[in-house]
This record gives sequence, structure tokens and C-alpha cells, in this order.
Amino acid sequence: MVGAQSDARYTFMTEWNDKAASVIRTYQLTYHAADDTIEMFDIKNRRPFLKRTECPSIKLSDLTLGAAITIFSRQHTIKDYGDACTAKRFAAKSETCAEQHPASFSHHSQPATHSLQHTACNPQPAIHSLPPAAHHPQPADDSSTGHPTDRSHGPTSHAESHSCDAFSHSMPNSYCFPRSPDRTVACIPSNSMHLLGKLIDGASSAGLKVTEMRMLQLSPVQSAALFPDGSGSDAAACSQGPLVAMKLAGEDAAARWRQLKGEAAETGDKVTAPTEDLHAHMQAQFLFCSKSCPPLRPQQPAAQSSLLLVRPHAVRDGKLGQIVDHLIQGGFEVVCCQMLRLTLSNSESLFEVYKGVLPEHSSWVEEAICGTCVALQLVFKKDPEASVVTLRELCGARDPEVASCLHKGSVRALFGETKTKNAVHCTDVPQDAQLEIDKVFSMLGDGAASAC
Repeated sequence: MVGAQSDARYTFMTEWNDKAASVIRTYQLTYHAADDTIEMFDIKNRRPFLKRTECPSIKLSDLTLGAAITIFSRQHTIKDYGDACTAKRFAAKSETCAEQHPASFSHHSQPATHSLQHTACNPQPAIHSLPPAAHHPQPADDSSTGHPTDRSHGPTSHAESHSCDAFSHSMPNSYCFPRSPDRTVACIPSNSMHLLGKLIDGASSAGLKVTEMRMLQLSPVQSAALFPDGSGSDAAACSQGPLVAMKLAGEDAAARWRQLKGEAAETGDKVTAPTEDLHAHMQAQFLFCSKSCPPLRPQQPAAQSSLLLVRPHAVRDGKLGQIVDHLIQGGFEVVCCQMLRLTLSNSESLFEVYKGVLPEHSSWVEEAICGTCVALQLVFKKDPEASVVTLRELCGARDPEVASCLHKGSVRALFGETKTKNAVHCTDVPQDAQLEIDKVFSMLGDGAASAC
């Protein structure tokens, strides 16, 4: 059995947006589990595109429907499984494959004749970030009534009642969150935000992966609709201020997160955990797909905050929770956060200031698109005006080796690996705070695609 697993190979259909030619190119990607190598076949031209080779930026855990993977500086999106064996192996673990619409395949012996068929849940290729509704703090219109949605904590508007009622009673077929004990949703209310890092790290230690994360603000009515099983205390806690919502995936994810919830409750801290798979399915739809519940946009003035981006390698290696906890223990408060995936143009825009200045510029750009990253808007609680300077000191020198000597205990000294994989990016000077926060939470969100 072990030998069979190690000799396994998995095939996927990927797409690459060739902007120079204005063409979407389709490839068959084969991943060899025995030695973690890949090879690619050009579907249109019916010829090999990449001979079997190592690609350190790709791990087996990265290969899920809708995922963006970087293959030698080119960002591909996994659109479909390449064969039935791969589908059987990955379908249950795919974050973006709906139960109602399993993938369909054409079974042929030659990859050149593979017929690419998209699932009804057709994932989009770009980043997970803020939808346009979150960029502009304007009331959203309910499509059926034309009335604005009231996001305040005051009396319930007609539109809000309508959206909550729709949330409680109907699930769109296009929504892609499997009802499975291996999937769950977690909410960290504002009163427990000081435990955010520890909870993420606890989930990682339990074998769970954070597949999506965002900060939101719920009204009492929205919170009540979120917990239809009578969890009044959960609803009350989630309406008292901003909360962080996370999708978690892993074996027995629901049971393992409920255990972490119990451990937090022993210290008097509140976190939420759905009691049934159906409740997790409903909560995921409302928290991550509902237009009436957009992600929270940055609230703190940029002059009194700073940006920190946890790089993809640190997220992939399970260091996110430890980094967030280190920041919180260092006196910082998380006032906005978002898990996202940068496109090449996004990454180039964010790091443009370093072009021609630092030799690591191009490698930073490439590393930033190798997987999901997490953006955090942070405020130094003792002196908000010193947020940028204090965060830069806490992060340490860009080279982890230098940081280990000069800034022991800094983020990069503890979690960085190389000058490229140095765990985090942070704002360098106060004058750049506004620009970077706007780029990550607003400008980069223009090309966002929801995971739903």
C-alpha cells in the first residue's frame, strides 16, 4: 500500500492567462508523488510542454480545484481533474467542489485527446480578496426590494430581514462548501481576538488548514441568523464588534475545532463551532459569499497603523498562527485581516518600490504569488502613531541570518528562512502605510474572485 501511494501520479487540467497573446492556454499537469516532480502537456498543440522535473513551489496539498499555483513564474489555475482516479483522491478534500455538481471527465488514453469539461462550480483564477462592495462603505441594495441593507446595530430593516431569512432557508446550487465532518467554520469574536494567533496555531497543530479567512462586522440580527441552533451566547459575542471568520479543512475538522473551542471556554474565552455539518455549510455561505456581509475594510487611519503580509511559504508551512501570536504578544492589535492570493501584476505593484533598489525584488515578486498569503492591518496599542516603526523593529532585518544576530526574537529571525522566504513583508516608512494598505485591501481586490 505504501509503495502504491508513493508511485501514484495525479493529473489536473490547468489554465494560464497568456496576456501577451491575449489567450487562455490549457495544459494537463501530472504530479508524481514518488519524487514530487511534475510534467505538463499542451492540450491545444498536442505536444509535451514541460518534461518531468522538480518544482519546489508546488506541494501535493496545494493541488485543489480553483487553486492558483506558480510553475516557473507562470501562475496557473487548476480548473478540473484530469482523470477519475485523481478525482476520487482529491474530490472530498477540494475546497471548491460542490456536492451537487461533481466534476465530469472524458476518459482517453492519450492526454492530447482529453476533453476539458468544467464543473458547474467553475472556480475563478484570481485572488481571494475584498469584493467591490467592501471597498465603498455604501448601503447595498436588496435585489428584490430595492431597499438599502442596514448594517448598523439599530432596528432591523426590511432588506436585512429578507437577507437573513434567505440565509436561513435557501442555499444556492453554485455554493461550494461540502457538507462534511472534514470541513468546518470558526468565528473568533472581538473579545477573544487576543487568542487569534494561538487558535490558528492550535488548529494547525491539530492537522487543520485555514483555507479562507476574513474579518467582518455583524449586526445582532445577522448574528442571530448565523446561529439557528439556539446558541444565543455565540450570537451575542459575534455582534459585539469585529470578528475573524475562518474556513477550516482537515480530517475530522469539525470535531477537532470543537475540542479547541472547549479548551478556550475553560479560560473564559468565546469562539464558535457549528454543531452540525449543515450549520457549517450555512455559516460558510453567509460569511464568505453573502453580499449583505462583506469583509471589513480598513478602519484605522493609515497614519496610525501598518501593513504586514505573511508570505505564502510561511502560511503553507503552518507558521501563520505563531506569527500572529508573536505580533499580538508584541503589543499589536489586528484591526483588519484578509487571506488572499496575489496575481503577478498585484505582486509587481506591491513591490514596485523595491525595483532597482534591492536585488531581492524579483524573487519577492515570484514568491508572493506561490500561494495564499495573509494581509494584516496592525496598530501598536501603546502608541498608534509609532505603529510602522515599531512593527518594522519587531519584524527584524530582511535577511533572517542578520536578524538572528542583530534582532534576536524578531519575526524574521524566528520564522524566516532566506532573504526571499523571510516570513513577512511590512511597511518600511510611515509615508508608505496609506499606499500599501490601500493596495492590498482595495486596489488589489479589484481583480478578486470569491471562493464561492
